[in-house]
Amino acid sequence: MITRFAINDSAYKLPGNVWQLLISPLLLIAITQLKLNFPDLLGKSTPFLLYFSVVIITARYWGRNYAIILSFAAAYCANYYFISRQHTLVTSGPGAIQTLIFLGECVLICSIGTALSKARKEVQRQSGRFRAVIENSQDAILLLTAQREVTYASPAIFTILGYSDAEIKALPENQLIHPEDYQRYLDAHKEIIASPGAHTKVQCRCVKRNGESCWVEGMITNLLEDEAICALVCNLRDITLQVELLQQKEQFIGVASHELKTPITSLKMYAQMISKKVHESNDETIKPLVKQLDKVVNRTTGLITDLLDVTRINNGRLTLNKKLFNINDLIREVGEQLEVINSRHRIELDIAELPQIMGDDLRLRQVIVNMANNAIKYSPNGDRIIIRSRLLQGSVQVLVKDFGIGIEKQYHQVVFDRFVQIELKKSYTMSGIGLGLFISAEIVRAHGGDIGFESEYGKGSEFWFTLPLSPGQEKA
Repeated sequence: MITRFAINDSAYKLPGNVWQLLISPLLLIAITQLKLNFPDLLGKSTPFLLYFSVVIITARYWGRNYAIILSFAAAYCANYYFISRQHTLVTSGPGAIQTLIFLGECVLICSIGTALSKARKEVQRQSGRFRAVIENSQDAILLLTAQREVTYASPAIFTILGYSDAEIKALPENQLIHPEDYQRYLDAHKEIIASPGAHTKVQCRCVKRNGESCWVEGMITNLLEDEAICALVCNLRDITLQVELLQQKEQFIGVASHELKTPITSLKMYAQMISKKVHESNDETIKPLVKQLDKVVNRTTGLITDLLDVTRINNGRLTLNKKLFNINDLIREVGEQLEVINSRHRIELDIAELPQIMGDDLRLRQVIVNMANNAIKYSPNGDRIIIRSRLLQGSVQVLVKDFGIGIEKQYHQVVFDRFVQIELKKSYTMSGIGLGLFISAEIVRAHGGDIGFESEYGKGSEFWFTLPLSPGQEKA
């Protein structure tokens, strides 16, 4: 490092640290001269006044050791010029004690200054590291107020959306978020605001600076009550490619399922014809094979139906043919059917008197069957399944309880997601691909109802759903 001082138009070059080392002695000389010029005000009565400032400045900028050396120099000046009346060095008596106290205080100041300097450097180092991580992350980090105003945006926001930090702060949120997804964003914000310290995830489309749309996933954490942050922290990630791949996969599943439906229907018809012929021939050796064939065809048909339902749900084309009916009739029908095809479990019905509801009876029957089949499947050592109906305030509720293996708490958040069956039941060999509860949840929500469950691992589960009643229907 080179420092230049211009004196009489001449440039003198010396290493910067040499000039720095001269600053403190020059300051010490200047203060001593000032005190000598005003002895009554700054000298005799307050011999150590202003010398502390030299020590503090030296410790702050050039370290403890150099500051201690300057402390001895300052102590000498104070002792020689202002404690002694004859400008001699005082080595005994009160003057010497005052000098020693001054030196002790200076050493303490130097130590504290060094500690503070180290702490400041560590804070700067950590802050620099944190800033480097934030500014070089592929994910954008946003800080928002409780009113959803952006107060900070990391540089990655430009890569994702094309906006600078200043532009994203000034942009109205309803222009940034796609109109069809804006309400979803508002719902996520409302949810997270009510839960300090909580996290929530939202996926929506955003409009880039060039007018194009992209899919983003935001992980929002409520740190409004954290004094160091006082903001909602949003980790924003571009997931456009993942969403497009998922859409392509779902499109393929939809096309494949549709194409398989016709040959499977024909296979089902041929299986029924073979079953009829075998029944007429009374050939007992072939009957078990035909029965097994019928089961396989039914299972395959159910799988294809589920895949088609998922495709309809994802495309927003799940249609409901609503009419007035009594859901207790569905419960009785499902119970009777399960009694016939299931010999290991006793089906117990606990039915309350209910009014008629408006809904799609075939779709709701599918929900009850899914819950009941899961109850049977996941209670291999149980001997009974309970199906209940209840009248609540403004709604009816259907519950299916089993006494099986239950669900571990760590999986409770994903029970109604797609393709989670293997994760939930990895200790057991079960058939299916984990779509039943996902489809059931979408059917119930399409009716304006709610769905949920309570479960204790090792003791069983109780799944339920509610359906709203029309005003004035609370009485059966």
